[in-house]
Amino acid sequence: MSYDEGDIIKVSEDGRFRLRIVSQDYADNPRENGDYETHIASVPHPNYLTAEKDNGPYGHIMQRLSNQYGRSWDVAELFARAVRMLGGVAYPFDSHPREGVYHVVYLTKEDVVRLNSYQFPDGSGWTFDPDKWLKSEADEYTAYAEGEVYGFIVEEAVAWEPVEPALVADAVSMATWEHAESSYGFYGRESGIEEEGMATFNLIVANAAEK
Repeated sequence: MSYDEGDIIKVSEDGRFRLRIVSQDYADNPRENGDYETHIASVPHPNYLTAEKDNGPYGHIMQRLSNQYGRSWDVAELFARAVRMLGGVAYPFDSHPREGVYHVVYLTKEDVVRLNSYQFPDGSGWTFDPDKWLKSEADEYTAYAEGEVYGFIVEEAVAWEPVEPALVADAVSMATWEHAESSYGFYGRESGIEEEGMATFNLIVANAAEK
């Protein structure tokens, strides 16, 4: 699903606050600004940039395969197979189904060993599910590539009264929605935007009720 411009998700009981989900007109490539453990290798395409500048540590393998087999889906699958043969994990995906833009998100063998042995500061370990992780990051990049990037806005209804109603014919009061809080950069509808938006909305409504 995609959100229509200005979709109203929630309105407070007194009508004072509302939460809207909006499309983000321009979004940065998350692979250029984020701190990721994974890598993405892109099959070269004449109309699209690669997801990452150098296709990660196995970029030379992608280059060799694309030189030999062109820019087909087979190249993505062959690359994924090569990563697995080297002890890593890989997930091929298509970020533009109508255009045939193919990528592989992957972890090297060294990445897998390091992440499997990771421990939290309190000494506890964690359950490392590479397949789920890779698919999640593929979905995030696909959302960016398809323009499915959103933000939420919490707004407050502010009433306006005429300064000198007696001097203005047919003077009426009015209300406008003013910005209270917002956050952007949510890639895809499964990004947790509604949950975070609702948490912010509920906090603002609760704080207003205490004043």
